Amino acid sequence: MLRSLAIAFSMYSKIPVPQFDWEERDMRFVMAFFPLVGLVIGLGEMLLLTLAHRLSLPRLPLALLLLLLPILISGAIHLDGFMDTSDALHSYREREEKIRILKDPHTGAFAVISFVCLLLFALAAVCILLESFDKTGQFSTPVILDPGGKKALPGAVAGIFWLSRILSALSVLTFSPMSGGGTVASFAEAADRKKALLLLILQLILASLWILILGGVPGLFVLIAGGASFLYYHWKSGREFGGINGDLAGWFVSYSEVTMALSAGLVSLFW
Repeated sequence: MLRSLAIAFSMYSKIPVPQFDWEERDMRFVMAFFPLVGLVIGLGEMLLLTLAHRLSLPRLPLALLLLLLPILISGAIHLDGFMDTSDALHSYREREEKIRILKDPHTGAFAVISFVCLLLFALAAVCILLESFDKTGQFSTPVILDPGGKKALPGAVAGIFWLSRILSALSVLTFSPMSGGGTVASFAEAADRKKALLLLILQLILASLWILILGGVPGLFVLIAGGASFLYYHWKSGREFGGINGDLAGWFVSYSEVTMALSAGLVSLFW
């Protein structure tokens, strides 16, 4: 299990871990431990929010740091999948051609356009959420000391990094794989499915409680948006590609995080 944990962090983050030769038996719990990368990111976001309170960090630099931190920790691996998938989806070709474009290492115009749009939506979501700041752009109280209130909402939304990866891992173990295999298919085939699914369901419960307790009503909409994103991912991947691979799983992680954060932000405007 420790080897599976190391493989998960080696594959899906830039966090240093011991290196060794991978064997099939070492991959049985990779998908169960992969969401823990999101947990680390979420805790990092919470720490950054707390430091911002203590250092009186202005809102715009904080917003940019909140966007940058997940990219630095994850190594942008999911954004790479988002861009590849966006290129394929916006080609509007037949399925075989879309799969070919998906596997093409070159970056097309639609990948860049989609990436810029995603970052703009993410920045909008963060700026709305940081309305829990006072007029001077500083915290009046730490976000973690007001459960269910607006001061705690950015901390609640930090839980989406864990939740998105839990749902992505569940898709790897339950959705049909795309023809041609790949690393994700290898992890799915090697997985101890029953135990891995049990660990993922336990994490799903804990992540949902984190978001609900800190987020209150907007936190509930985070979970609704996450569920809707997951259903859309299942429908879209099956319809367009006949299954999923690592790029599609990364596409889901990227757009679902922004969707959940934006949902919480918009609801908070009226709550």
